[in-house]
Amino acid sequence: MLYKVDTQEGENMSIEKSMKKIRYLLDMNQTELAKALGVTTSSINCYEHGKRSPGRKTLKRMSELIKQNNLDISLEEFLI
Repeated sequence: MLYKVDTQEGENMSIEKSMKKIRYLLDMNQTELAKALGVTTSSINCYEHGKRSPGRKTLKRMSELIKQNNLDISLEEFLI
């Protein structure tokens, strides 16, 4: 399943393609992001390459991390 992520600029991108961008904006490597989200580094790699989609709990944690760092990206539509 491909998710879409809305940025404040109104552009849509799949969650798989945006994971790396989000990680870059958070200034984290895959291991650091995995630890922050409570998943494995392998999971982050799979998300970034579109092999797997993050679950609801991971999306919730990612949304909280984005809010804490004041990023202009919203994952809220997937948490409904």
